[in-house]
Amino acid sequence: MINEDENLKKYAYKLRKYTTKKYSLIDKIYCPALKENIFFSSIGLRHLRYKPDGTSRNLREIIYKMKLFPCVVGVVMKSKKITGVRKTHIQYSRGNLYKKKPATTYSIVDTVKDVSIRVILIRIGNGRCRFYSVMKDK
Repeated sequence: MINEDENLKKYAYKLRKYTTKKYSLIDKIYCPALKENIFFSSIGLRHLRYKPDGTSRNLREIIYKMKLFPCVVGVVMKSKKITGVRKTHIQYSRGNLYKKKPATTYSIVDTVKDVSIRVILIRIGNGRCRFYSVMKDK
């Protein structure tokens, strides 16, 4: 008999393949709140599976973020205002000698099917604004 952990792993694997496929179809989306295009690069896809320090998220957290991903496009396209701005530093290389770059994160929130969804966008240095993360808004 297959235990619950095995079923969860299989579900996460299928969800990851589905999300990766859908993610790869998106290049950029115009965001009215920032008045610019939001790009969907490997940074955002990686953040759905890994924490900022590079360690893997637990399986339930990966599933949670990937299940919310289909809402991202709608939230970005419908957003009218930025709900939060934060200055931070982001790790951009791996290994013992990792480096950090200054970054700015922007939060936008919208309601999808009676659930408030928060999308995090990131601008590293003076570069393009990119999708970074998704979660339910509290």
